[in-house]
Order: sequence, then structure tokens, then C-alpha cells
Amino acid sequence: MAHTSNSTHTYYYVQKEAGMPVHPLTYRTLRPLVQTNTPEFAMLEKYRKTRTVSRSLGFGSLGLMVVGATIAFRNIDNANVSGAGGAMFGARVLSGFGWLYTTMGNSRKLLKTIIIADKSDEKGSHERVK
Repeated sequence: MAHTSNSTHTYYYVQKEAGMPVHPLTYRTLRPLVQTNTPEFAMLEKYRKTRTVSRSLGFGSLGLMVVGATIAFRNIDNANVSGAGGAMFGARVLSGFGWLYTTMGNSRKLLKTIIIADKSDEKGSHERVK
């Protein structure tokens, strides 16, 4: 039996001006194009700060999973310690949802940075390419 699927994913690219190279829309490629003390810079800073929180939640979630599972399964005889490990593993689920929520919301901030720059720039030098 053959497996078929239909999925689409939109990738965004940024170009400083016509004739310049086209780069994927990431913080690293967008940061040199944004001037400080502008509305688009404020949105890019929101992205950077949220990215730090998101990464902390992601790594913390992974750590809770590993440590919680290790404690729970190595100390099966001791109910208190095993319960603490299970609680850590359960806390991993909550922090995992937090990571997912912040990551999904944060990916739109880069695109919003470009949209704000397009609205504030009279020449329209920032172009979005699909």
C-alpha cells in the first residue's frame, strides 16, 4: 500500500534591494537590514527576547524529561523518589506546551518585522518573496 500525503509549507526570503542576493528570512539575515530605533527594530527585539525564552523552555523541557525518567525508573522501589521523578516528567509536558506556544508565535514576528518595514519605508526597498 502506497502512502501519500499532501502538505505545504511557505518559506519566506528577504532581499535588501533589487540585484542583491536573496536570503532566507531568519534573524541572522534580517538583523543587518534593520536600523536601530525604528518600529521594525522593536519587533525584531521582541523576536530575540521571545526566542531566548523559547529556547530556555525547550532545553528545560528536555532536561526535565531525561532527569525525570531517569529518577523514576532507577528508583522504582522507593515510592517517594519515583513519584518525584514522575512529577518532573509530567512538568516536562507543561513546559513542552509552553515551548510549542512560544515557538509558533515567534515565527510570525520576523514576517511582521518585514511588514512594518514595508509600511514605514516609502521606497519599499524591503520585498517579500514567496
